Amino acid sequence: MSRLARPDLNQVAFASDSFLGRVIVLGQDYEKLPDNIADVLMAYLRAKGLAFAQRYRSGIALGRDGLERGVRQSLVCLEIGLEDRAAGDVNAAVDLLAQGEFEALRQRGWELAFARLEEMRRETPELAEQPEFAYLQGGFDEVAHWARIVPETWMGEGETGQEQLIDPLRDYAAFVDLRDQVRFVQTLPRQELRKLLRQVPRGGSFAAILRNLIAALALDQQALVATPESVEQFQRQCFVDGRMVQEVREKVLDLAGQHLTGAVADAEMRQRIGAAIAAQIGELERASTAHIGDLLLVYHQSE
Repeated sequence: MSRLARPDLNQVAFASDSFLGRVIVLGQDYEKLPDNIADVLMAYLRAKGLAFAQRYRSGIALGRDGLERGVRQSLVCLEIGLEDRAAGDVNAAVDLLAQGEFEALRQRGWELAFARLEEMRRETPELAEQPEFAYLQGGFDEVAHWARIVPETWMGEGETGQEQLIDPLRDYAAFVDLRDQVRFVQTLPRQELRKLLRQVPRGGSFAAILRNLIAALALDQQALVATPESVEQFQRQCFVDGRMVQEVREKVLDLAGQHLTGAVADAEMRQRIGAAIAAQIGELERASTAHIGDLLLVYHQSE
């Protein structure tokens, strides 16, 4: 789980891969934002950080941790609010940022951040009870924090009592990923899924399950469990010179799309899972010139 960064108060990097960062860069490139926009934003964030530190200080002196936390929290809220108000459109976001109404954007972001953290706190316990959760968890070893979030403070408490800041941008994205994974896996044929989880209990991950699904669709097989024989057939028949045969690719994506349309009501989740399937085809292609079985969950009779 990611921790909230502790930025240098003299300069907050508006990461170019973030929505706010892209808005600033493109707005300046096309001369829709002033050259000093980053400085103006930083002055605003420093003021919010100072107010935060004063509100939550434990003694007479203001703590640096409080200042940094206030700056970071305001930055996250500003980004969430901006993306929401602009509906993800960079052009609209540039116009909003040019108006200089930072506080309204931050307040909207705070509301959405609170709602996200409350959603994580409410849904994580139920998610953790699903049998698929333990198999998929992998990189989500600290989700206990998500079930113990205090949305007002952005703090979560681990099983041993330690507190940890929860980021409503990065941690929420990780939460949505895990929830998508569990929900999608639950749409797969239950009998075949149980066989997979029973026969190949180790090394499980969502990416690996998707790769087995791709192999099954490519070979017109019902079984999600791969065998040494099906791996050899998959590699020999479905790949040429490091690329999946075009007809096979189209079939796999079409069948996966049909399943998503019928089994997943959430359009954004369908898009995310569809993109994940396409990405795993790419992973299989990269391995196809060597031994593709290293990327599949394979059942060996001798095990």
